[in-house]
Amino acid sequence: MKEGLRVGNYQLLNLIAEGGMASVWKAKKLGVSGFEKIVAIKFIKETILNNEDFVTMFINEAKLSAQLSQQHIIQIFELDKYKKNFYIVMEYLFGKNLKEVLTKFKFVARYFPIELAVYIARNIAQALDYAHRKKDQFGNSLNIVHLDVSPQNMLLSFEGEVKLTDFGIAKAASFLGAQENILKGKFSYMSPEQTIGKNIEKTSDIFSLGIVLYETITGARLFTGSSSEEILNKVRDMEIKPPSTIRTDLDPDLDMIILKMLERNKDYRYESAEELQSSLDSYLLKVKLESPESELRKLMHSIFVNEVSTSFAERIQVFAEEKKDQQTTYERTIAQYKRIISEKPDDYVTLVKLGTILIQMKRPKDSLEYLKKAIEIKDDYLPGYLKMAQSFLELDKTSLLKQIFAKIKSINPNYRDIDIIKSQFLMKHKNYSEAKRMLINFIREKPNNIDAHLYLGNIYQEENNIKAALVEYQKVTKLEPEFVELNKQITQMLDDLFQKELEITFESTPSFTPGAGKEKGLVLIVDDDKFILKLMKIILEDSGCKVFTAADAFMAKDILSRENIDLIVLDVILPKLNGFDFAKQLKKTPGLSDIPIIFLSGVYRKSQYVSYGLNIGAVDFLFKPIEKKQFVERVSNVLKSAKASKH
Repeated sequence: MKEGLRVGNYQLLNLIAEGGMASVWKAKKLGVSGFEKIVAIKFIKETILNNEDFVTMFINEAKLSAQLSQQHIIQIFELDKYKKNFYIVMEYLFGKNLKEVLTKFKFVARYFPIELAVYIARNIAQALDYAHRKKDQFGNSLNIVHLDVSPQNMLLSFEGEVKLTDFGIAKAASFLGAQENILKGKFSYMSPEQTIGKNIEKTSDIFSLGIVLYETITGARLFTGSSSEEILNKVRDMEIKPPSTIRTDLDPDLDMIILKMLERNKDYRYESAEELQSSLDSYLLKVKLESPESELRKLMHSIFVNEVSTSFAERIQVFAEEKKDQQTTYERTIAQYKRIISEKPDDYVTLVKLGTILIQMKRPKDSLEYLKKAIEIKDDYLPGYLKMAQSFLELDKTSLLKQIFAKIKSINPNYRDIDIIKSQFLMKHKNYSEAKRMLINFIREKPNNIDAHLYLGNIYQEENNIKAALVEYQKVTKLEPEFVELNKQITQMLDDLFQKELEITFESTPSFTPGAGKEKGLVLIVDDDKFILKLMKIILEDSGCKVFTAADAFMAKDILSRENIDLIVLDVILPKLNGFDFAKQLKKTPGLSDIPIIFLSGVYRKSQYVSYGLNIGAVDFLFKPIEKKQFVERVSNVLKSAKASKH
């Protein structure tokens, strides 16, 4: 296999991973009219092609895996053959496997966040429960056991998704026998019964998941050795110490959950993955983890900065390619709505839905036929008038649009949803001040409306108020993380703002007007998130501070050696040396130990982490995404206190 090779309807792009049994390639599917879709393709290694038993099992297990359709399982699309080699086409996830995440995280912080480790495990448990209970079309259990639950087979996307992969090949691998070159490396994640190949049931996967959860939380390997025999012996006989002996901040309930997963007697383990998931969910409910997918996304973005930006670029391309396929989906939806209307001609709700689809397809003129029918049936149906106004706006029918505005006002003078379209109309006619006023009032009532923040950001950009535009765009990306990566226009807009208007380097000499910032003080911000760093710099300079920036602890040390810094705003997750450890170094350094520190984090949000940060000498702890007013107030208060203590 090589890059550029055409395999059926697919073109290989680059090698993703290679093991003893298979290699996985990133590829794109080539379709009609230039349609393309990014996928992953797994090939059997050429050294195993002559093993007929394995090839047969590979095929059978691929067929079984294709029947699995669950949100936390990588989807299998097809099984095919290239020359003598069978291959499986599957979903491609923009992200990393857990092993890669944990390896990278060791350079950032000592311990992985406990709540996120549990969140990952509960999603994998849900995937296993689905697979374990899966039945065929006749109602018979498929008896699927994964047999290869390991960090390499747990995938984390850059958007916080968690997925399990490699069902087929793992099951097939159990029929190969103990071939060192194939099975070595996964012995560390086997259950005791799996090491002897007897009485292997679904609870075997629970033991394996317990190993992964233990290692993720403690940061230490559980079963290691210089040979496969030594590892297998440890899996069967080694005393398993509670994870709390390593991770002293571990909740006793979670300690017991992990030890129950790792019971060598399978009768004492959780009886099912469903029971395990329930226990993990109870723990997450107890610790009140909010928006775990969002927290995992922030962590992934923090430790894979370069990869995330590359992934976003790829996904923008994929989105553009897959939009071609969306047309087919629209057509199917239109056909479905038309069938409903043929049976129920007075169904005004479906008529409006059909009109909405046509607007989305950039066919506003066609949409009017159905929207007019809807309001003829129900004269006071506001959603119908709202969509008609949108069509008239896109068709530039000003007089008709104003008639719709008047009609909506007569039905309900307080119907605020129309203000979004009114503001677009005003923007179209360059009346930015009135459009801005309308959007600001609208946002006061509906602060989570993405369109309102987006259009307000556009107005600020037209007025060349770059700082205000950035604040609105940050709110858009907070409300809808997919928006930036899937909308080429917004991505380019942000790039232009950063590159042309707000060029802030990570050099030691900051851009600053001499004489400014004397009242507030000198602030050093240390964060490797360029977006957040630039935004914080803008906000604090507006408030009267002189701001220095650094992307890591070592750059920060250089600035501290030359400048009399009054306050350090320090991100917890940093490359090379994490924020907690850097703060401890500073507190032991003469001349720097008295500088107040405000910790900043998007991942470590629980009380124990805040307490830890305050205990090592920080004066405050803030969470991303930052809110401008709160951020300025907290920084100002710390600077005032610091100046008062000096005097």
